[in-house]
Formats: sequence, structure tokens, C-alpha cells
Amino acid sequence: MNVFRSLLCVLSVALSQAVCAQSGPTMASGAVPAALSVSALSNMTVRGLPDAPAQLTLRDGAWQGKPYVKGGAEAPQVRLMRSPVAYGDLDRDGRPEAVMLLTQSMGGSGQFLHVAVAGAQGAQPRTLATMRVGDRVQVRDLRVQNGRIWLDVVRGGPNDAACCPGEVASLGWTLRRGRLSPVKDAPPVSRLGPATLGSHTWVLREWRPGEAAASPPPLTLSHQDGRFVGHSGCNRFMAEVTAQGGTAGDLKVATPGVTRMACEGDAAITERRYLDQLGRVRRMGFREGRLALEYEVPGDDRPAAMLFERE
Repeated sequence: MNVFRSLLCVLSVALSQAVCAQSGPTMASGAVPAALSVSALSNMTVRGLPDAPAQLTLRDGAWQGKPYVKGGAEAPQVRLMRSPVAYGDLDRDGRPEAVMLLTQSMGGSGQFLHVAVAGAQGAQPRTLATMRVGDRVQVRDLRVQNGRIWLDVVRGGPNDAACCPGEVASLGWTLRRGRLSPVKDAPPVSRLGPATLGSHTWVLREWRPGEAAASPPPLTLSHQDGRFVGHSGCNRFMAEVTAQGGTAGDLKVATPGVTRMACEGDAAITERRYLDQLGRVRRMGFREGRLALEYEVPGDDRPAAMLFERE
């Protein structure tokens, strides 16, 4: 009987871990309440944003105010990033809060990023706190760990042009009495480059924005010992990658080398395209938690970008 109970316990733990791995961020306090689902957050009333009405209501993840000039096209806008969204108990009341990211446009080229915390009030989300992060900040990751909010970003450094942020930072906050307070032990900053990918594996989701990458098999990318390595559909590949020029994030990728497994039909076409675009990559960055590798497009002065999600 004891052996049977032990097996049940092991199976129960394995199943619970599998469910957590599939459902996103884990929380000691249980499942995400409906009031804090992404759908509910996309239609909530947000309070406390600077340079905005005292409260504004999102509709399908967006809000737009009146034009600055009557009949004009430019108007203030706020948009919810549907991903990433993080959950955890921030105020130690035994219930989860939602941490979301909002972008705010006030005309011109500025795009301000905000962290916002929401709690459940009945069946509706309620704003608990907000914090402006900065202008034209690229998001790498968002999570809650040990009651702290951690936001990994690429932001403008002291000598970076407004177009090209290059300072890699991890920003942390705690929620206390309705305010977000910066943590004092955030890790040191670094510069954007291939090593920013860390030891993670990234999976291609879009050949360019709006054009989904077919799978299986997944097309993957990692950074190891100065090389991009991964799976190109049929074969493994590797390609030397180095920082290029004086702008953080600029890259030079050598022609990829591959193993020699047979590859036919659609798989061969997919592999050729992936390796070809990798060889034309000239810059890296991040877009709403996704890795963006910008590559040259023959006959077009504007680069496109492959978009990857962390595995």
C-alpha cells in the first residue's frame, strides 16, 4: 500500500509540473482569476499614467484620446502588450496580482513604456500601481520572482542614439502600499550583443512580421562560443557571429555550415530560406519579448526581421 501511495504522489507531482509548464508563470497562490485574464486586462480602466487622463478605459487592448488638433490625425494612445504578462503575489495577501506592460504615445516618435500592476476587485481588474520605464524601451522578458517584479530590457545608454538603444538592463520593483519601489540589488548593465541571448534556445515564429513560420519541425537558434547554432529543419547548423560597427546590436553572421542529412520537398525549401536569411542578418533587438533578427532583403532598402520566441 505504501508503495502504491508513493507512486500516486510521484505521478501527482509530475502532472502538476507538466500543467504549470504549459500554463505560463507559476504562482504559489493558485490559478489566475478570470478578473486578471489577458482578456479582462485588455478592457480594464487604467489609472495613474502620467501625461494622460486620470483614468482611461482600454477597448480590446487599446485607448485613443481626442486628436491634438481638431480634425488632425495625431492623438494620444495607450496600448496593452498582450505578451509578456506576469503573475504573482506581490503584496503578500495570498492572492495573485497581474503585471502588465503599457505603451503610451503622445505624438511624435516617442513611445513610453510603463509597468502596471492590477489586482482583482470582484469580477474586474483594478489598477494598483504604475511606473514609467522610459522611451523606446525594448522588452526582453517580464516575470515575478519572490514577490518582486523583474523586467529585462534594452534601453538607451549614455551615448546611444534615440533610434538604437544598446544598454541591457534588468529592472526590479516591489509593491508596497500602492507604490512600486525600485530594488537596490539589480544586476549590473551590459551592452547589447550576441551574448545577450544567454544560454536560451529561441524558436522562429515569423519569417517577417505577419508571415508565420511553419512547424514542425521547429527552426531554432542559440548562441554558443561565438556562434549561432540550432536546427534548420533537416540539419543542425552553426555560423560565426560577431558584433559589427560602433552601434550596439549590429551583427555580422558568417555563411552557416550544416550537417549533411538528406532534405527534400518543403523541408528543403524551408531550410534553404532559414539559412539564407540567417546569413543576411545585420542587427538584433527585441520586440515585446521576442528576439528580432533584422536581415537585408535583396532589392529593398528596408530590412525585414525574423521573430523568435524563447523556448
